[in-house]
Amino acid sequence: MTEIALKDILFNDNDRIREDLQEDGILELISSIENVGLIQPIILDRTHKLIAGRRRLEAFTRLQRETIPFLYFEDLDPVQQKVVEFDENAKRRQLTWQESSKAIAEIHRLMASRDRKHTLGETAATIGFSIGYTSEALQLADGLGNDRVAAQPSREAAI
Repeated sequence: MTEIALKDILFNDNDRIREDLQEDGILELISSIENVGLIQPIILDRTHKLIAGRRRLEAFTRLQRETIPFLYFEDLDPVQQKVVEFDENAKRRQLTWQESSKAIAEIHRLMASRDRKHTLGETAATIGFSIGYTSEALQLADGLGNDRVAAQPSREAAI
């Protein structure tokens, strides 16, 4: 497997779906890497921009490693990149309802910008959720500008 120097990886936390790296999760990941090794490499595009694996990158940084295994996914379009990032985050550590709603809205927006006839059902199928859940996520994402909605502790309370 190919490795890259950590210093050569480009990322901007403001562009990431996950807003909070969650300290306890990073510590668990560090322990896992020390005991088992890195199971899943990070994903980069050809410019070395991080697509998926921000928590793994943070763990390697804290372990003071100089390199990390990676795979290129430069052939993925922006929708696929967001889907990969969303899938990585949703399966590794629960996203907040706010993070999930924003990610689903971004995926839907990107898909719609690619195809004017794009449907909500296509977005739902791409991310593996029901149309109803996806529709609610889009409504919640629209409501994140409202402090009363954004401050709710759960998706159900925000709805």
